[in-house]
Amino acid sequence: MILKYYITVLIIALTVPSIKGQSYICDDTPENNNGECECSADVCYFKFVIEHLQTLTAYEKNATMGSPGRVYYLDNHNLKPATKNRMVCEDLSECTETHTVDGSTYRSFFAINKRIPGPTLIVNNGATVVVDVFNFLVTEETSIHWHGMHQRKTPWMDGVGYISQCPIEAGGSFRYIFKAEPAGTFWYHSHSGAQRTDGLFGALIVRESEIPIPLPAFEDIPGNHTLTLLDWQREASLNLFVQIHSSLGYFENVNVDQVPTAANTLYVPSCSADGAEIGPIPYWSGIINGKGKYKKISFSNIDLSTFNVESGKTYRFRLIGAQGNYAYKFSVDNHNLTLIATDGYFIVPVVVDYIIVHTGERYDFLLSASHATKTNFLMRAETLEVNCATLVRGSNLQYNDAIAVLTYDKSRVDYAAISNEYTSGKKTCNTQHVCKVANCPFKNYIPSSGFDCSNLHVQELTLLVPPPENQLPKPSEVTMESTWFFNFGFDSTAFTSTVNGRNFILPTMSLQTQGDGGIKSELCKDLSDRCQPDEDDCECVHMISIGSNLSQRTVRFVFSSLNTTRDYSFAHPIHLHGHSFHVVKVGYGSYYSNGSLKDSTKDLTCGVPCLKAPTWTDGITPYIPITNKTIQKDTVIVPAGGYVVVDFIADNPGYWFLHCHIEPHQLEGMALVINELESSKILIRQVCILVGILTGQ
Repeated sequence: MILKYYITVLIIALTVPSIKGQSYICDDTPENNNGECECSADVCYFKFVIEHLQTLTAYEKNATMGSPGRVYYLDNHNLKPATKNRMVCEDLSECTETHTVDGSTYRSFFAINKRIPGPTLIVNNGATVVVDVFNFLVTEETSIHWHGMHQRKTPWMDGVGYISQCPIEAGGSFRYIFKAEPAGTFWYHSHSGAQRTDGLFGALIVRESEIPIPLPAFEDIPGNHTLTLLDWQREASLNLFVQIHSSLGYFENVNVDQVPTAANTLYVPSCSADGAEIGPIPYWSGIINGKGKYKKISFSNIDLSTFNVESGKTYRFRLIGAQGNYAYKFSVDNHNLTLIATDGYFIVPVVVDYIIVHTGERYDFLLSASHATKTNFLMRAETLEVNCATLVRGSNLQYNDAIAVLTYDKSRVDYAAISNEYTSGKKTCNTQHVCKVANCPFKNYIPSSGFDCSNLHVQELTLLVPPPENQLPKPSEVTMESTWFFNFGFDSTAFTSTVNGRNFILPTMSLQTQGDGGIKSELCKDLSDRCQPDEDDCECVHMISIGSNLSQRTVRFVFSSLNTTRDYSFAHPIHLHGHSFHVVKVGYGSYYSNGSLKDSTKDLTCGVPCLKAPTWTDGITPYIPITNKTIQKDTVIVPAGGYVVVDFIADNPGYWFLHCHIEPHQLEGMALVINELESSKILIRQVCILVGILTGQ
């Protein structure tokens, strides 16, 4: 098996041409700078040019790589030309698209090939993907993570700076080479700082070799029917992150539906239906595929993403959660949604009104274009926010959403009609007409809300196609030695985001290429004990090791969201690199009659404060079943006050990142490294060095 690693990577390295002179399917040149880049070859070449650009601005298409060239401003947003060579673009063949984003916010963003989001890459299952990334950021390093790709045999291509690679320095370049598998809906994004939430992301679609027969017939046009959701801020994410920690902020977006958690901060959270906190960054606006509407901008002054359908046909849509903070509840006016896949795996179809998608998750659904009279419908992604006191969505929160247009008329979108639909066309959900909601991050809505999660929680969804027998985890193999507990909470010495009380800090060198021998002093010390602040053991490189004795055996992770020293809790979307896992159990806390969280689960116990791994209460493991239809994902929401148990097989050597996908939480240190099957590492590093030599990197 080890020899196969060596031979596979050596073949790829020897057969892939060098960066120079390569003909790309997709790059930043006018002829190849497309929003959708589809490749049906066995080896697919793409090129990413990463740079800082400004919203409400267009750029010269033929500018030298790394330079914006002439800059064009919109003339209807009070942006005046600063010099003679700054003008309004009148010839669209000479300039890029003007990125209006939310129609209001003039700010910088990270662009890939002068786009936000980056181009949608579409390849076949099993294809070798080659992406040359050029970093033209002035002062920042970067890296690209291929979210959901298992990177088997290529762990150094996972794209996490200081974990799987050295970051790409400003002015530098890096070639990513990996096999596109598994098939399904995935995405790519920066794993450096907060670049992802400032625009550095895009969709990655891996076409299936075949569609399971039980599914109904549908049209699959991923270039036209893939939606990326993002909660957009009025200023750079890192600026907001600093302001949160310095107790600075602005009052404009704070309203009566929000309540403060501390007297010395201007940033105040809102709540979800179970009373758990959402935030702490106030919601500003939302965008779908880079376009949206700030609440104070007229519909006549915006440009929304549009998705075309024809009456009588059924289409596959792909929904990608690229948000920084907020989960979204997605719906399409006057249409039901038939869920058929999540995180790359087909599921037994279920018909719903709403799909909750947190950051990192993906859900595919079928939409039947059955309307013959109306032509334009709103697609809505609403935050889960409610008034913290009443647990009802207040009037100000009604506008905390992202919207797009589903149209049966390819020729135009009637924005006057859409403006009316925005207030009057939303689904009616009440006790007489209950709306079905999939993937709730809590036990249920109260009946009077008109929403129902029953039988639609993530663990209640089932696989359509069972995995091969040798890929299905076996509960009988699970022991204490193969079980790890991770509490994603705020019981740190600084009351910030932690795993088992520890704030993760990046190592000083790339683990995958250099190994962990040189960072022994940076590693967390005794993980079996509470972290010790006086020994610098609460801010450290948090790493656990899955030893070679567990190779090809079932490993169990227990993710929890317990807080013992603060009076609130959070739901956390947790992503594991290098694997998909089976969600074998979800446990919840207890709730009051109004639906709010009363207390955390009693299945787990942890100290006060919780500064080490929890354990099963009294050593009693609850019943944890698994079948060949148990749902499989790579990102899962851990309910506030509850836990999620996931099983997978340890069969992918490498250093894999495990983290909360909420951007401020990850930046604060809610992450750790999984050191899997360490006996393979020496050879992996040797192969990695060889690949670098052969590919000129």
